[in-house]
Amino acid sequence: MRYFENAVVMLPIAAVLAAIAYCPFFIWRKGKRDIAILKHVANYTLVGYFLMLVWVVIFWASPSPSIHNVCYRVNLVPFSEIIYAYTEDGGAWSSQVMWNVFMFIPLGFLLPCVFERLRNGAWKTILICLAITICIEIVQLMIGRTADIDDVLANLVGGVFGHAVYVLAEHWFRNVKATECILSSTDNKKRRVLAWLVVCLTLGVPTTADIILKLCG
Repeated sequence: MRYFENAVVMLPIAAVLAAIAYCPFFIWRKGKRDIAILKHVANYTLVGYFLMLVWVVIFWASPSPSIHNVCYRVNLVPFSEIIYAYTEDGGAWSSQVMWNVFMFIPLGFLLPCVFERLRNGAWKTILICLAITICIEIVQLMIGRTADIDDVLANLVGGVFGHAVYVLAEHWFRNVKATECILSSTDNKKRRVLAWLVVCLTLGVPTTADIILKLCG
């Protein structure tokens, strides 16, 4: 909840900064040719998202000056954070694991909305999300914070979840003309089934595990 509250406080500032950053592009494209307003909204939202991401990566928490050895600031053991959540913490939903998942959901959704070439290739969006989260961990290590393989995995799950929501949105809004500028026209049943599977697993697994933890505790 603390992470969510801090993000909400930052949202108005990110919205203003995103407007300032996107304004020159908006004016330039307006003079070239018309762009649907929904496309501008998607572009603007992605700019704001990246500003929020920079703030989270660089300013969210203070560095760890007491830890000078880089080796002690790198965790390469997968799932150690989720194991800690269920052995020492109150489960996944009360830990940083789910925050890292939700932090990348907008990215997985917005990338295909903004970049047309990513609309029919889930693997492209997933690779971009993976590259960005790896870069984030490298930057955090360089500024004195920790780098964690679990953060990469959680971010990647969030990106996949976001793209799954995009695929479902293609089906839900396929008859809405206003969404043509940001949604693909393809309506593939297999993609929808996989998207529903991703959504159900991402939300259902930690929820079920948390319920079992509380019942057993």
